[in-house]
Amino acid sequence: QIIIIGGWLGSGPLAASDMWVLDISGGLERLRWFQPPTLGTPPGPCNMHSADFIPSRGEVYVFRGGNGREYLNDLHALDVETYTWRAVQTHGIAPQQRANHSSALLESSGASELFVFGGWNGSERLNDIHVLDTATSTWSTPRVMGVKPHPRAGMTLTALRGRLYLFGGSGTSSKCFDDLQVLDRKEMAWLDVNETEEGDSESIGGNNNTGGGKQQGGQSPYYDNSWDMISENNQNGNRDS
Repeated sequence: QIIIIGGWLGSGPLAASDMWVLDISGGLERLRWFQPPTLGTPPGPCNMHSADFIPSRGEVYVFRGGNGREYLNDLHALDVETYTWRAVQTHGIAPQQRANHSSALLESSGASELFVFGGWNGSERLNDIHVLDTATSTWSTPRVMGVKPHPRAGMTLTALRGRLYLFGGSGTSSKCFDDLQVLDRKEMAWLDVNETEEGDSESIGGNNNTGGGKQQGGQSPYYDNSWDMISENNQNGNRDS
């Protein structure tokens, strides 16, 4: 099933607060939209939010972002079997209010972690990272090594093979980025994967790194063919308003 939660309808003071489900069990010939009855307390209007399925819990986690009137940072969970909503009570310091951020789930070595990156808080674009341990519902702000991507909103974030792949987004003055940034979870560091032209000291990517990071043959030292598989795992692309 594919679940659609909230969104902006183009008019009105608030975003949508409804939920729709696309049943794909019958194949392309029997696609069916329906609006299931829900239990619990739903999150309310959602706009420029993020939603990630947490397999270990059988729930979709929604970091609300905004409601069309204000920026929020509340976290909600939807049980995909019973369609029951609950507010996730967390520990630690939660990310500041933001919208048009991106999020992705990394599962490795028995851990299930939800990463939240960047976004817009109403006055500036962000490039911070926050991690939620879904087993303990605890937020943390890790120390991340390497050169940070420029602050941005509306980017994609894809989890694959222990790494997070960030692409695009918009920065100050609505500048659109076309760079690829990679965060290695084990090293907790942004990797230098953007190639440079021969003799050019400026990085092509959207960070301040001036190093080449290019090996003999024009290949990044961190290249491992993961990029070829991103299209199979892509999730959560938002657009800046």
